Amino acid sequence: MTSKLQPLDNGIIKWFKLEYRRHVLQSIIARMDDSANASELAEKITVADAVEWFKSAWRDLDSGLVVKCFASCVELSKVAGIEYDQKALECEDNLECFDDLSDNWEERMIETVVAQGKYI
Repeated sequence: MTSKLQPLDNGIIKWFKLEYRRHVLQSIIARMDDSANASELAEKITVADAVEWFKSAWRDLDSGLVVKCFASCVELSKVAGIEYDQKALECEDNLECFDDLSDNWEERMIETVVAQGKYI
């Protein structure tokens, strides 16, 4: 039942993996002409490449899919008789999100942490 009630297991991870693999394959295909064999091609792939593919796949993630996965899980949990703590959900509404990838997200996060008296 857990896999049915967790939004990430309900489609988000699968979609993300597909997008990541698409970015990997596009990169490999683009580099094929510059390599004599598969070993040489594999040696050219760096951790920075993998991080970039990860970032690209995450940016390409359709927000509508995320909403649908969460909505689906909420509906299934209601059918299963699982109740959510409404007070906890309301608390999350007041949290500032730092995943917008704007130029100053790190500065805003540090300012928030310092203002709350929580030091890293």
